[in-house]
Amino acid sequence: MQQYQPYQQQTAQVYVYSPAVASPAPSTVINTEFTPRASATPTRESGTPTKGGPIVQSEPRNFAPRVKGTVYDQPPPPFRAQTTAPIANGTIIAPVTAPEDPFKFQTPGKQRAAISALSPVKEQDEGQTGALVAMSSAVPPEIRARRSAHLNRLTDGPIGLPTSQDALNPANFPFMQTCSQYEPSQNGVVHIANIPFSTKVSEIVALFGRNAKIDNDINEPVHIIMERTTSKTQDAYVEFVTVEDAMKSVERMQMAIKRGRLPRLGDRPVTITLSSQCQLMKDLFPLAKGLMWVGQHPQIMEPIEGQPWTEFKGFITEEEMTMLEKHVEIPHRSPYSKECPQRPFESLISIIKKMPWNTSHLITIRQRYAVYHATYKLVELLITKIRHHREAVLPPGQKYREDPIMNDHLKKRLVRAAMLCPGFSVVQKDNIAYLAGMPEFQERGFNQPPHPELWIHAQAICPKPGFPLDVLEWYIAIIREETTRYFSQRSIQERSELDAVSKQVNFAYFGYLWSEIGYPSGPEFDRMTLREAAMLELSAIERVLKRALPVSLH
Repeated sequence: MQQYQPYQQQTAQVYVYSPAVASPAPSTVINTEFTPRASATPTRESGTPTKGGPIVQSEPRNFAPRVKGTVYDQPPPPFRAQTTAPIANGTIIAPVTAPEDPFKFQTPGKQRAAISALSPVKEQDEGQTGALVAMSSAVPPEIRARRSAHLNRLTDGPIGLPTSQDALNPANFPFMQTCSQYEPSQNGVVHIANIPFSTKVSEIVALFGRNAKIDNDINEPVHIIMERTTSKTQDAYVEFVTVEDAMKSVERMQMAIKRGRLPRLGDRPVTITLSSQCQLMKDLFPLAKGLMWVGQHPQIMEPIEGQPWTEFKGFITEEEMTMLEKHVEIPHRSPYSKECPQRPFESLISIIKKMPWNTSHLITIRQRYAVYHATYKLVELLITKIRHHREAVLPPGQKYREDPIMNDHLKKRLVRAAMLCPGFSVVQKDNIAYLAGMPEFQERGFNQPPHPELWIHAQAICPKPGFPLDVLEWYIAIIREETTRYFSQRSIQERSELDAVSKQVNFAYFGYLWSEIGYPSGPEFDRMTLREAAMLELSAIERVLKRALPVSLH
């Protein structure tokens, strides 16, 4: 059985900017590109999933290794509110490659770095007017012409900066809790019993016919329940668009039975009945104790004295996720998985889609990681199996045929479910996209920000969908500049302690936001809920913006 390893800080590759120069006049356009230090070398090299070779895990366990790169050693250059921004292109802002773009963050290769945990910094003194006011001025017209309308409204003032109240307004604030994207389903549910253990999703869809209003494929409406210790197929559930659609399908099947036509999957007659989201959740998360399902919403029950085994400890267990990996990794030890190799993948897809991520106060960092690690591992194993099938030597005259089960379609379903998962962090989604060979423009379609590999300090927040990218990058630039400025004003002792930790932390993109967040380490970090992590991150960003921006413009 795979043993769980607690979170530990480890050495990792770090980005830093080139030596700072004298600050130019406020109207000057700043080039934020940085150059590598020629003599720098990585602290530790590691293989990559796509280039072969052994993978040496030199980063924390919540993200995977990337290609080796160069280490840099200086803080980022100053932020200027009046510098140019990406060019507007509809509701999404396309980054430009011009050197005057202040938000263009070039990297020699996608990197990874560790997350650190220090005590949070103190709040700014009352009466401070904003640390960036003195170095800001009105935005020139030629620069405003290149910005999105949203960013122009935000910075439309005499100093080119909004007030802290406007910056924290939900209409302008571009960050949100990742789990808040989850929307509980109100779909109708049909239960299918006595199905063959090798049943395919396509066979279940064909059973109801093309006129049945089954939910969209992107929502993975077919859930084939698998006993995760043995990989044995049990029953199946199908989600319809509405409860009425589910009732009509069941009535149509009952009418067929009266005419002597039994519904069958393969050669086996099956039983079709109307069910509910509550029963689906019970069968999908059988080891979740101490709760009662009301639709998709779990209600935690009071613990019973003297019966600790009945208390709620999570929706899934690490052992369940480990067994999913083992059924795929060692199929010959699991007779059911050997005959039906796609079932562990489909079971994991159902877990990702139906996990009640909106109850982020009930899901810990450690439990989220168990689901993520199983997802990453299964994507990796599936890619390997597909590659081996394609590289197999065929007899003379025989043409290549794609595996009807372990193929690109199954890979697409699993990767899409992971990228749409409202519980995974930005970095975790980027790891899976990188492993699957997904290009950057496709990642953007899953609400991934530019440079997602640099969001290593964001465990539970993500960009708000539909926000212009230049607004997002503008906020990050404010955070980067203010945290770097605030760091330089600390005492020598505090700077020495932060410098020692910053050698393991990538601070060139978000600045010293990691020190503002103040994450704990070790088992305490693992036990944190996703809601607690989100509150820490959002509170840290709020403190930084209140320090950097003025209370009023008068």
